[in-house]
Amino acid sequence: MITRRLPSTVCAGPEPLPQAVQGRARVPVGIGRDASREETRYRVAVNRVSSAQMPAGFRRFRRRSDHPVAAVRLLLDTDGFTYRKWGGEQRCKPGDWLVDNAGDIYTVDADVFARTYRASGPGQYVKVVPVLARIAEAPGAIATREGLSHYQRGDYIVSNHEDGTDAYCMTAAKFDSLYEPDD
Repeated sequence: MITRRLPSTVCAGPEPLPQAVQGRARVPVGIGRDASREETRYRVAVNRVSSAQMPAGFRRFRRRSDHPVAAVRLLLDTDGFTYRKWGGEQRCKPGDWLVDNAGDIYTVDADVFARTYRASGPGQYVKVVPVLARIAEAPGAIATREGLSHYQRGDYIVSNHEDGTDAYCMTAAKFDSLYEPDD
């Protein structure tokens, strides 16, 4: 389990690193209490890149405006909580958002939600920031702000930033129903 936020991309499994980060320093980061597991993650030092230097294999997409999410901000007297989803333990902090995305329920970091979503009605929000996405060539895992998420070959790896950071994963069927190319 990651006990702190990493400001850089974390990749696991046989997935090649995006071209924009290949050759940069990679520092092993242990998973859970057993850092000797077969699966090793690397914290990758990444510089911001222009859209002309987009990571290899990634394309720009936008969320379909007719697919809002229902969301509520967790402004409760709590230290947060953990839950299991996407093959790993996820964490929620006070002030984060609880999102219902067409029946898929999860939490989103407060800063990420504020930067990427806008209200479209009472309790309804639309994602207004384009994303970069590519299809995973092999199974693996990616560290999100909420926890470690696992993906399968054919799923999408999606990033809210052009440098490949603030990433998450999604099944191809779900991604295709929610996003369209932003050419």
